[in-house]
Amino acid sequence: MSTAEPEPVILRGGCFCGASKYEVKGKPNFSIYCHCTICQRMTGFGSAFIHSVHYPASAFSFLPPEVSDSALITEENGENKTSHLDTYSWGNPPGKRYRCKKCGFAFVDICVENDDACIWGTHLDREKPGGKVIGWDVVKPSSHIFYDTAVVKVDDDLPKWEGFPGTSKRLG
Repeated sequence: MSTAEPEPVILRGGCFCGASKYEVKGKPNFSIYCHCTICQRMTGFGSAFIHSVHYPASAFSFLPPEVSDSALITEENGENKTSHLDTYSWGNPPGKRYRCKKCGFAFVDICVENDDACIWGTHLDREKPGGKVIGWDVVKPSSHIFYDTAVVKVDDDLPKWEGFPGTSKRLG
């Protein structure tokens, strides 16, 4: 009988132009549709809500600008992991939002104090042809949060919460 651990789920994604890429390993802590006013405003495009997928910060890795399947940038080899990115610090505790210098798309917030890396599901790699998010079953949202500030109402079967699930009023 084998006691080998199953291979971890590895998903990749990045910015719009493809110059900035990342990978996440394992299953997310949670995946939700966020309707908070911060997410609505900080997307840069005034989105009604975002698909927010949260991983432990240690599960997130930047990939080199010209990514090859075998070459991850690590701190050990002394390369600058983020020279092709701009950052914006915000929040309390402070987090950093990373965006591509070439196309301007933000694609991850990292808050080391909370051990959280938040990626957007829309930036994950897609199947070709078809366009479905690769690994959708792993990152499929389980609820809507901050639904009381939603600018667009969504008619689906997911629970809707005033704030965070389990610590706020359920709205639907």
